[in-house]
Amino acid sequence: MRIHGGRLRVEKDFSVNVNPLGPPRELLEILGAKCFSMNIITRYPDYEYKDLKNAISSFYNVDPEKMVVLNGSSEGLSLLVLALKPTRIYSLEPTFGDHRIICKALGIECIALKYIEGEDEFIFSEDLLETACKDRSSMIIMSNPNNPTGAYIDVKKLASIASRCEATMVIDEAYAELCEECPIEPIDMPDNTVILRSLTKWLSIPGLRIGFMVLSKQLSRIIDSLRQPWNVNSIAECVVTDLLRNHEEAMRRFIKDSREYISIERKYLSQGLERLGFKVYRSHTNYILTKTAIDIDILLEALLKHGITVRDCRSFEGLDKGYIRISIKKRKDNEQLLDSIHEVLGNITAS
Repeated sequence: MRIHGGRLRVEKDFSVNVNPLGPPRELLEILGAKCFSMNIITRYPDYEYKDLKNAISSFYNVDPEKMVVLNGSSEGLSLLVLALKPTRIYSLEPTFGDHRIICKALGIECIALKYIEGEDEFIFSEDLLETACKDRSSMIIMSNPNNPTGAYIDVKKLASIASRCEATMVIDEAYAELCEECPIEPIDMPDNTVILRSLTKWLSIPGLRIGFMVLSKQLSRIIDSLRQPWNVNSIAECVVTDLLRNHEEAMRRFIKDSREYISIERKYLSQGLERLGFKVYRSHTNYILTKTAIDIDILLEALLKHGITVRDCRSFEGLDKGYIRISIKKRKDNEQLLDSIHEVLGNITAS
């Protein structure tokens, strides 16, 4: 069974990792003025998505012939497995778990390669990929920044590894725009490497579902022929095309402002959680992985009574009971979370 954040409808959902600043003003204006109209919703999108691809290409400095637009970055993995038919999938764990569902459904061997859990962060070692990289018929997948740990691997280091690797490397950079160290524009990678990007995270529009992948021209043509027709809906196509084409500088400022805001609030929330007795792992993006000795089921149930939910991480490979992922929100919301946890812990202690 798939397990995601956002499963429960609550007042304060800290289980969903989107930009705490919310959708930019320009996006909402475009949506209301141009894209939510009969002219848009009663026609099919352009099957080739020429305008959308050109807008993304210009903003991210990516060759449009090396890009495929997606219904969110999560669509990319299924398409790649269909196109490449790997005999094995190696995954750098813990990470988002849809690959395990695909492996089970298609009879593909799935092999976990685990981060080293350090004192305050999860650590990547190149040695993890030594065997996988020798396996030409395999696929190696990873999220960078990692979901749920927030760990980050320098992309130039990954490019160097990929240049010596015979397997196909798939790097999900869904949170790159919300990570201070990450380049906004995907860097040039060897042809055996695929980059997945999401626009839903930094634009805070998970309901619209849009992303893209960057890959070799040859593989791009294959994937483009395999994707579902009109995989990106006309509203998402309209909004993102206009936004990136006509508000490029404003969106770059928005990413910069978002990164600065997240950095401040991540520090505030991390310190607050540590004062409450939580172990907090170093994160480079808009969520924090924590660990608590408190009974997680009791904690989650009590927080739910406060209208708050966080992400129980037991569904992630290698993370057992006690790990929680908490998204960064605005200061008022973060204060409410800390106050609620403090009250819950007091009640647990009293009982």
